[in-house]
Amino acid sequence: MSLKTIIYNYQKDSSFIKKDRFIISTHYEVINYRFSTSKKILTPLLLVHHFVFLLYHWFKYDIIVSHIAGYHTFIPSLLSFLKLKKHIIILHGTDSNIIPEINYGNLQKPYLKWFTKFSIKHATILLPVSLSLIDNQSMYYSGQNARFGLKSIIHDFNTKFEVIHNGLDCDLFKIIHLDRDPSSFMTVALDLHLEKNVKLKGIDLILQLAKAFPEFNFTIIGSQKIFGYNDSLNNVKLIGKVSQEDLIQHYNSHKFYFQLSISESFGLSLCESMLCGCIPIVSNVGMMHDIIEDKGYILEKRDFNELKKLITQILSNPKNISQQNLRNLVINKYAENIRKEKLINVISSYLTNNKSPL
Repeated sequence: MSLKTIIYNYQKDSSFIKKDRFIISTHYEVINYRFSTSKKILTPLLLVHHFVFLLYHWFKYDIIVSHIAGYHTFIPSLLSFLKLKKHIIILHGTDSNIIPEINYGNLQKPYLKWFTKFSIKHATILLPVSLSLIDNQSMYYSGQNARFGLKSIIHDFNTKFEVIHNGLDCDLFKIIHLDRDPSSFMTVALDLHLEKNVKLKGIDLILQLAKAFPEFNFTIIGSQKIFGYNDSLNNVKLIGKVSQEDLIQHYNSHKFYFQLSISESFGLSLCESMLCGCIPIVSNVGMMHDIIEDKGYILEKRDFNELKKLITQILSNPKNISQQNLRNLVINKYAENIRKEKLINVISSYLTNNKSPL
């Protein structure tokens, strides 16, 4: 019996997109479509090309699987709305939350908002990596109990959804027993040459902390340049993008891992660091408090004095957190095989049933 065919629809070939594509390809034939919108003026032409592509392959597929709602998910959701094809959108964050102060989120940009909203409302099913992308409350950024997620933005939201958390390779990311500097902190953040990402990922707080605690060592991986920072702190090391093998080495040589984001749907790097034995220090957003449970530290408000107080407390009266317990938290709930099973089950159910299985 020949394999069923899936159209795999995305914009950037990120690591998590490659991983899901591999998972799907183990059970189905995959036809890739990359909708590249580097030049926004060409978007109308790309939409036409996308429609022609889907029409050309019309008799090969029944389901389109897309990553992150945007311009590239409009035509697949239109086909879903017309009951011609089924469309699954995997939600990751920029399609589900907005932070106007730093111009973050598809749903606050005039044209992109319309296409994103239409796509989300008319998809066959949404697969958010976290329930926080649907509905969530947090006091972290504003100091008030603000509501986040699609239900706070799209008031008539009623699309079916199933949460399928990200999955990690728990054999690849592991403890390799390197010497750890007891006063070492690290984080992973990309594209910090952009001003909005510095605040989005809490890097400004980390730089303030480095200035206040010159005896501690701070490593920021993924960016060689930070907007507004002049490399003036001797205890801050900036390292660009590294291989997975090198990243594992860095995790294993640091004691603490920071994830102080304003918005963080899941926290892949956070989980990787925990698999490697790093003690997490996270902002109280998204589902990060669920990930770390009581095996780490939570910054309740985006306030430098609160962060400074928390770090002082951590170092003077640390919790007894074993590296293996940190690993177990991730292995038991967010292992790669768990995501694979759930993702394949959803796709399979829509291939074998004309009606929604959920």
